Amino acid sequence: MELDMTSEERALISYLGERLAAGDNPTEDDLAEQMGEAVRQQLRSLADKELVSLGVLPEGGPDVVFGLSPEAQETLGIHRDATE
Repeated sequence: MELDMTSEERALISYLGERLAAGDNPTEDDLAEQMGEAVRQQLRSLADKELVSLGVLPEGGPDVVFGLSPEAQETLGIHRDATE
């Protein structure tokens, strides 16, 4: 399956997949601090495409990445297979 994503969004999906696999749920603020403010727009675009699941922490903090959609996970698998 080929999804309509920019190369930056693909890289972000890959990075998020690694963080989530390590048991980390990064916040939007954490990602912006590490990768620059442009990551906020990329994250919103991925959420709009329903490729990442975002939510707000109970204490009302910034958005946090809870997971990747099955389509995003499949794309990561295809990408990994192509690079190995």
